Amino acid sequence: MSHKQKNIGLVLLTFGTILLFGNFGLFNLGNLFGAGILAAVGFLFSRKYYQDQKQIWALLVASPLFAAAAAILNPAMAGTTFLAALALGFIIVYKNNKHWWAIIPAGFFATIASVAAIEERFTIFSSSSELFFFFGLAATFSYLYFKLAKKWAIYPAISFVGIAILASSFSTSWLLPVALVSFGFYLLKTERLDISNLNSEISAKS
Repeated sequence: MSHKQKNIGLVLLTFGTILLFGNFGLFNLGNLFGAGILAAVGFLFSRKYYQDQKQIWALLVASPLFAAAAAILNPAMAGTTFLAALALGFIIVYKNNKHWWAIIPAGFFATIASVAAIEERFTIFSSSSELFFFFGLAATFSYLYFKLAKKWAIYPAISFVGIAILASSFSTSWLLPVALVSFGFYLLKTERLDISNLNSEISAKS
């Protein structure tokens, strides 16, 4: 069986299943049919990517198609679902292909998805949504600095923390002090680990 024949068979099977269950009134046929079309096309592109992982463009095309399909199926949290699926696509690019640059759009979309979830569902934290946004961006560049040794990333990370501090001055929030305390503990822990490693190296040389 050729790949083309198999892909066509999968698409027909998907659409047939959608129509069958839709006729029984188990879901909104219009929404599911639209989501099925987007997901089927996304599957074809993702299949091309997994056949040859150098074809990153195919995954980046598939991700928004899957994201749109998920958003249609979950209209109550459409924004969060769409953005989270986009973030996942870039995370896969980073994990499978080791392209560090994919961390930046992945972190951006994941941060926006978190903010959207706060505004859609967790309204108790809505007054702190701007802090989640800036700290999410700061965390993205901090990952590049601490984990991937991208020295330049410390500057945008510090800048976003500074912007978050300025934003917090206009509203009272528990998020900023908790984030600062957590980051401080992390730095102290990292420093202790570095000192321990340094002492071990000195002992080994002596």
